[in-house]
Order: sequence, then structure tokens, then C-alpha cells
Amino acid sequence: MICNITRNTTIAETPCQARSWWMRTRGMIGRDFADSGFDAMVFEKCSSLHSCFMSCTLDVIFVDSSSKVVKTATGFRPWQVLFGGKGAATAIELPHGQIAASQTQTGDILDLTMTKVSKSHDGIIQNKSQMCSPVQQMPENDLNQ
Repeated sequence: MICNITRNTTIAETPCQARSWWMRTRGMIGRDFADSGFDAMVFEKCSSLHSCFMSCTLDVIFVDSSSKVVKTATGFRPWQVLFGGKGAATAIELPHGQIAASQTQTGDILDLTMTKVSKSHDGIIQNKSQMCSPVQQMPENDLNQ
């Protein structure tokens, strides 16, 4: 889960980290968030993006190494290049409209721990890792174990 700590809003519930070379190269090419099984793609050590060969419009958040938002971009259309600016260390691709929905602005602090919080049957709050690949997602029933 990715949360905006400053505004107490949720940015993404099922983010996916683009860790491998292939995932980082492909990104959202040939995908749509509605059909992908995740609602954000996170690129660590990334200060710029391109949208060549993509078919969907995105929102993008760039954060620095302390998870402070250094730039937001709404309506990032196909066949464009986007630079995160000074200090950008991580890029987060989101469905178009998600920046407005989460009220995220430059200067906000995000929680990028990529964990999902749930209550167990006895009321104890649990954190489960939400790291994923485009094929593997953590099953919802694993959250309550």
C-alpha cells in the first residue's frame, strides 16, 4: 500500500515494484491498470520516464530518497518523456486521476513501505508484504492468516 502521510490518503492499495530489467523496460507498455491486477507501478532509482509504445494516460509522482514528493504530473500521455527534476529518486506510475483523488501535492510525505495492513480475526493489526510481479499478487486470503 502507498499512503500519503501528509494528507492521510491512500494513493495505491496494490502497488507493484518494477525490480527486474524486463519489468523496468516494459513498465505499462501493453498494459492497463484496470486489467493488470495492480494499481501503481513503482520504479526505484528512477528520475525520468518515457511513455513510448504505451496506450494509456497516466499520473506520475516523483519522490526523493526520503519519500518527499518532488514533482507530480497528471495526464502523462503516450509518446512523451517526463523528468522528475532535482532530487527525484523514485517514480510512481498511477492511473490517470489518482493524484487528484489522493490530493497529493509537491512537498507531501509518502509511505512507500509497500505493505498492506489488515485486521486478523482476533483484531490484531498485521502487515503483509505487498511486493509483486505483474504475474504474482498476494492472495487476499493470505492477509487474514
